[in-house]
Amino acid sequence: MTGMFYIMFGNIASGGEFNLPKTKVIIANLDEGGPKFQTSTKNMPGGKQARTMGELVVNVLQSKEMADLIQVSLAPSAESAHAAVDGQAAQVAIVIPADFSKKFADPDKQAIIEFYQDQR
Repeated sequence: MTGMFYIMFGNIASGGEFNLPKTKVIIANLDEGGPKFQTSTKNMPGGKQARTMGELVVNVLQSKEMADLIQVSLAPSAESAHAAVDGQAAQVAIVIPADFSKKFADPDKQAIIEFYQDQR
């Protein structure tokens, strides 16, 4: 949501500056990898390496380009990411499943990332 409003209204408010609060995002990257995954560091945010599609997603979300929009933290499990949202330590949890890279590489499968938010 924050990103959408930033794109729509960024820098158009009187005074030239339009500030939105950062969205607190917690990510549980459970991706175990899949077929050989190759990325060029020149195309990666911050020149980072990624061994899995899950790492690629995390690197993009942690990039300096996204830093004005989201504050990212990491969780060791889906349950702890959900608990962070339920306890209001984060606004959104992103859970990248263990088979994300494998399904992403298979044209007959769907690679799905879970987005979890507080329903209050």
